[in-house]
Amino acid sequence: MPEDVLDYRKRLGRRQIYAQREIGAQGAIAFILQCFQYRYVNVFDYLDGYSGNAERSIDLMVCHMVDYDWPIAMGRQTATSFRDQNEVMGRISALTGGRVHSFAAFDPFKEVAFAKGLSRTSPLELLKEAVARHGCVGAKLYPPMGFAPYGNAKLQADNPKFWAQKWFRADLDTPDLGKRLDEALAKLYGWCVEQGVPVMAHTNVSLGPAGQFEELATAPYWGKALEKFKGLRVSFGHFGDTDIVGDRWFRRAEAYANLMHQEAGAPGEFAYADSAYFAESLSAPNNVRERLRELLLSTKTKGKAALAKRLMYGTDWEMLTILSDPYFEYLSKFVEIFDELAADPALSDQGKIANQFFGLNAATLLGLHRNEKTRLRLESFYARKGVRLPLWMHKLDQAEPKSA
Repeated sequence: MPEDVLDYRKRLGRRQIYAQREIGAQGAIAFILQCFQYRYVNVFDYLDGYSGNAERSIDLMVCHMVDYDWPIAMGRQTATSFRDQNEVMGRISALTGGRVHSFAAFDPFKEVAFAKGLSRTSPLELLKEAVARHGCVGAKLYPPMGFAPYGNAKLQADNPKFWAQKWFRADLDTPDLGKRLDEALAKLYGWCVEQGVPVMAHTNVSLGPAGQFEELATAPYWGKALEKFKGLRVSFGHFGDTDIVGDRWFRRAEAYANLMHQEAGAPGEFAYADSAYFAESLSAPNNVRERLRELLLSTKTKGKAALAKRLMYGTDWEMLTILSDPYFEYLSKFVEIFDELAADPALSDQGKIANQFFGLNAATLLGLHRNEKTRLRLESFYARKGVRLPLWMHKLDQAEPKSA
């Protein structure tokens, strides 16, 4: 390993000339190093690495914490509690002058355990504390861990042994678990709607501890949640799949795009999606551009619900480091892709697509415009921490209206 980080990054940039086995080893080392770094080191590595080769700079980095405790450790919490992790992220937000904010993790299994007296900690109360005190801006869900966004009671009615896994705690796998999960999620969504707090969810059919759990990430389950909790702000992470060049991605992305509506009060009025881990942008950017163009064109008549006004830039940057292609070119590749899309005459009537993709759509989802609830909470957070209003806030105020 080189001793200097710049030499290390240069080595990563030359990985494409190595043998395939060496490429895999280099990527694995880079991935492991990031997993064991202090969080603030990863923050500055991200900001430096992704901004270096791109025409656009990163004004605001929004990261998402995940709660894997249940399937990985049978419900036992991490060595560092989520309360402390939320506080750490708040300190990083202050340290970076508001350039970094996070989504706090929420696991409905833990909320059910709390309601049954099996745990002393409510993840919903931790989330509320994180949003009120630590500058967190949203809630992160991971349905492939074993819960549907909504409709768990029906899941259990259809298959009473749905949660029959060796690692699953027997004192939770009761005949009313599905109903209790829906109640926990209803409390979360109701509070999120009331407070204007967005939810971000993994929607790729992947990384579940059981095969049937992965299907819980698909669009029909989110359709149930959006129908019942109108006004819910939600981001579909990975837009249904990470293999954007394949036909499967288009079908899944289209299903999620169909959940996006423009009418006030309609289900999906605040439904968005992101481009996290669209790794083909590094190896096949032309193919990625054409797939995005196809979907942008298919939704262009939907007004405020057109994909041009709902799709956001995302990275899943830690996972990108394991690839053979230099991960720090991800932003610059997307800049090229959206510059070309913006110049497409067939898309020219959809506004400034690139500006919407790289910031304005996310600002609308998060509620960062003047006098919106997240914005007011962050202004209060900055005042308490002695942080001047960040540059992204000034740039947003000078940008085109959020309805543009």
